[in-house]
Amino acid sequence: MTSPSTSKNHRCLNLISKCKNLENLKQIHGQFLTIGLSHHTFPLSKLLLLSSTLCLPYALSIFRRISNPSVFLYNTLISSIVSTHQSTQTHLAFSLYAQISRPNEFTFPSLFKASGFHPRWHRRGRALHAHVLKLLEPVSHDGFVQAALVGFYANCGKLRVARSLFDRITEPDLATWNTLLAAYASSNEGEGEIDLEECLRLFVNMRSSVRPNEVSLVALMKSCTGLGSLCGGVWAHVYLLKTNLSLNQFVGTSLIDLYSKCGCLSFARQVFDEMRQRDTLCYNAMIRGLAVHGFGLEAIGFYKNLISQGLAPDEATFLVTISACSHSGLVDEAAIVFSGSPFRSSPLTSHRVSLHASRPVSLRRGGVFSRRGLAVKAALIEPDGGKLMDLVVEESKRRVMKREAETVPVRIMLNRVDLEWVHVLSEGWASPLRGFMRQSEFLQTLHFNSIRLEDGSVVNMSVPIVLAIDDEQKSRVGDSDRVTLVDSSGNPIAILSDIEIYKHPKEERIARTWGTTAPGLPYAEEAITRSGNWLIGGDLQVLEPIKYNDGLDRFRLSPSQLREEFTKRDADAVFAFQLRNPVHNGHALLMTDTRRRLLEMGYKNPVLLLNPLGGFTKADDVPLSWRMRQHEKVLEDGVLDPETTVVSIFPSPMHYAGPTEVQWHAKARINAGANFYIVGRDPAGMGHPTEKRDLYDADHGKQVLSMAPGLERLNILPFKVAAYDTTQGKMAFFDPARSQDFLFISGTKMRGLAKKKENPPDGFMCPSGWKVLVDYYDSVNAESGNGRVSEAAISA
Repeated sequence: MTSPSTSKNHRCLNLISKCKNLENLKQIHGQFLTIGLSHHTFPLSKLLLLSSTLCLPYALSIFRRISNPSVFLYNTLISSIVSTHQSTQTHLAFSLYAQISRPNEFTFPSLFKASGFHPRWHRRGRALHAHVLKLLEPVSHDGFVQAALVGFYANCGKLRVARSLFDRITEPDLATWNTLLAAYASSNEGEGEIDLEECLRLFVNMRSSVRPNEVSLVALMKSCTGLGSLCGGVWAHVYLLKTNLSLNQFVGTSLIDLYSKCGCLSFARQVFDEMRQRDTLCYNAMIRGLAVHGFGLEAIGFYKNLISQGLAPDEATFLVTISACSHSGLVDEAAIVFSGSPFRSSPLTSHRVSLHASRPVSLRRGGVFSRRGLAVKAALIEPDGGKLMDLVVEESKRRVMKREAETVPVRIMLNRVDLEWVHVLSEGWASPLRGFMRQSEFLQTLHFNSIRLEDGSVVNMSVPIVLAIDDEQKSRVGDSDRVTLVDSSGNPIAILSDIEIYKHPKEERIARTWGTTAPGLPYAEEAITRSGNWLIGGDLQVLEPIKYNDGLDRFRLSPSQLREEFTKRDADAVFAFQLRNPVHNGHALLMTDTRRRLLEMGYKNPVLLLNPLGGFTKADDVPLSWRMRQHEKVLEDGVLDPETTVVSIFPSPMHYAGPTEVQWHAKARINAGANFYIVGRDPAGMGHPTEKRDLYDADHGKQVLSMAPGLERLNILPFKVAAYDTTQGKMAFFDPARSQDFLFISGTKMRGLAKKKENPPDGFMCPSGWKVLVDYYDSVNAESGNGRVSEAAISA
C-alpha cells in the first residue's frame, strides 16, 4: 500500500501526462487501484483531471466510487468540467457543487465562469454570489473569488455590479483588469459612449499598477472603434510598438477593424501585411472593411487568397464577401461565391453582419432598464403556465351562479382547512391548477413534485391540493358531474364541476409528503388521518372572493392584487420572505441586507413581500391576529421601510413538511410576482413527532429549491444566520470566529420569554412589537384563569 508521503512522487503519476486515450487511462486506473494510489487525494486529482478530458462519464464513475471525497477533489472535477466551455455540461458542475458540505474559495471561481456561459445560468451565478457572502470570510475571497465575480457580472452585462466588485479588490491582477476592460469595450446595452470612454480611462489607470498585454490592447482598440476615435487607435498602435507587444491575430484583427471603420484602408492593409499569422477572422475583417467602402473586386481577391492559404471560410466570410459584391454591383461574382457556400440552403435574410454597436433600450414596463452597461428586466416574473388563474366568478354573473349553486342537489361541507385551500386555488396561488386535483395531477404531485402541462413544459407542484370525502358523501354524489361546496353554516362557497372521485391513499400521501408516518404530524392529523377515504377533484367556480371578516381581510392580497401593487411601486425585483413567528430585528437585518445586495446586483427598486402565514398553523404558534399587530408595529417603528415593504397574508395552510413543502411556498410566490425567495433552514424547524431530533436536515430546503424542476426561474437567496451579538448589543450576522459572543433566541425561546413577561436583550425586537407579544400571553393567561379560551386565539 502506497503511503501518503510517496503518493505525490510515485512513478505512476508520470504515466498520466503521457496518456492519450481511454484504453491507456483504464490501464493506469487499474495500477492506481492495485498499488493503493486511489486512496490518496493528490493522485486521484490527477486521475480525475485526465479522465474528465478524455471521457467525462468515466471520470464521473471514478468519482462516484470515492468515499467521502474532499472538497479538493470536488473542485478539481468541477474546474475540469467548466474548462471545456460547454454550457451543456454546466448542470454537472452545479450538481457536484450541491454535494459539497463546505465549499471553499477555490470552489466558486469555476462555477462563476460556468454561470457566464449562457444566460440560462445567470440566475445560478447570482445565487452563488449569495453563497459566497454567506459561506466565505471576506478575507478569503477578497482577491481570487472577487475576480471571478467581476468576470461573471461582466459576462452578464451587469457592468455597475462588476465595477463595484472590482473597486473593492486591493490589488487586481492583469486578468481581472482585462476582464473589466473587455466588459466596458463590449458594452452595447449601457450608456454607449460613456462605457467606451470608461474603458479608455481604465486602461490609463491600469498602467500604473500592472503592465497591459495584448488582451488589454484588444479591449482598448475595440473601444476606440466604437467611439470612432482614429487618434485613440493610432495611440494604441504606437503603444503596441513601443512596448514590443505582439501583433498577434487578435490584436491585428482589432486594428484592421478599427482602421477600416475609420476610413483608413491603407493603414488596415499595412497591418494585415505585417501580421505573421492570419486566420479567417483576420481575413473577414479586411474583406468587411473593403466591402463597406465599395472595393468589391479587392474584397473578392482577399476571399480567393483566404482559400488559397488553406483557411476555411465561415458563415461571416461568405456574408461579407457577398455584401462586397452587392455594394459594387458584382452580381456574377456574388453568385460564384454563394454557390460555394455551405450555408446556401438557408436564406440570406436570416443572417446579419453586425457593423455597429446596438443602441440602448429605453426603460418601459415589461422592457429592459439599461444604464451604465446594466440590463435588468423591469417586468414582473410570469406566473406558472403563463397565466394567473382567477377562479372567482365575475361580479356580473355572481347572482346567477349563486342561484345555480342552490339548485345543485349534492352539497359537500368544507372544514376550515378545506376552505383555506379553496381560497388558495381561487386566487391563483396554485396556478395553473383550475380546481382540486384530479387523480393524474395528484399522482404527478405525489411522485414527481411537478405537473406536466399540455405543451410538455413542467411546473412545480410538491403538495397535493385535494378535497377528501367520506363513503357517505361519495354515495350521495353518485353519478353527478358537479357538487356545491358549502361552509360550516351551509352557505354556498363554490361549484365543483366535471368531477372525478378516486381513492385517498392516506398512508402513501403522508409518507411521501413528510418522509415518515409517525403519529403527531400536525397537518396530517388535522387534514388527512381523520379525513375521508376518497378524494374528489374538478374545476372550481368560486362564487365570490373568500373573506374571513376578522379584521385582517385588508391584508389578504391576491396574487393579482400583489402584482398591481408591485407595478404601482415600480418594482423591478420582488423578494419574498415567509414567516410564522413575529418579526424580530434579526429578520429585519436579513431583509434589509437582501435589498442592499439586490441594489448592488443592479436592480433599481427591489420590493420586499413580507408574507406571514395565514392558514392552519400549530396550536402553540402566536395567532395570526396578534402577529399582524406585531408586524404593524415593526413598520410603524421603521424597523422595515414601509415604502419598500408589502405585508400580505399568505392564505395557505402550513404542512411543516420541510423540503417538500418549501417548494410549494416558492412556487406560490412566483405566481404572486416574486423572482427572489429567501430560504433558511427547513420550514419552522420541524422536530420529529416522536423522537428528540429534527425531522429534516437543516440545509436540505435550500438545496432542493436550487434543483427543483419547475423552479428554475426563481432566484434562491440562502438565509444568512442572524443572532444577538452581545458585544454590539444588537442582532448581527453570525460570525463563527467568535461564536461565544452570539446568543441564539429561537421562536420557542422568544415565546417562552413573552409568556413569563421577561424582556429579551435590548436590540432583539422593537419595544412596541415586543409589547404586543406580552399582551397576547397576558390575554391568554387571563382567559384561561376564567376558564375560557382567548377569543383572539380562536379567531386566528
